[in-house]
Amino acid sequence: MKQNNIEIKKIIESLAFKYIHDYDKQPLYNGGIMKCSSPYDINNGLCADFAIDVLKTTEYFINPSTRTDIYELSSDMFVTDDIKFAQDEWGKIIFKNELAWSIKMLNLYGHPPTFIDIPLHVWIFYKKKHYDAECPSGVKFWFELPIFMRLYQISIETNNP
Repeated sequence: MKQNNIEIKKIIESLAFKYIHDYDKQPLYNGGIMKCSSPYDINNGLCADFAIDVLKTTEYFINPSTRTDIYELSSDMFVTDDIKFAQDEWGKIIFKNELAWSIKMLNLYGHPPTFIDIPLHVWIFYKKKHYDAECPSGVKFWFELPIFMRLYQISIETNNP
């Protein structure tokens, strides 16, 4: 596989298929076992394992110093309820709804439509797009990933009856 010509959509779709159909034969990196029947299930409990497998498939772990164009991101890099940590480690923050948001990460990857509590999630960033098991085609902004969009839709519906 050429590192400069990664077909990320095919990799993600292939791995998602493997997780769904063969996962009971695959141990989790944390030592547990979790069965899944859809990309939604992968994103809700197996996202970190899935992101690692995507990176492995793209040869990221073979020579990570040459692979700066593909990497994982995590929601805990953007937001935390640990205000002291955020101030000490992130510097400038936005404080909304008792949560601290990293201004640096928001400026790099996009500001969400509203500042709500979001689940812990790990995904792939590649060529200015965000990818996960439910979104093999990628989206421009992290908050457009389905796992977050469902929450933003609920938030909009709840606040605008």
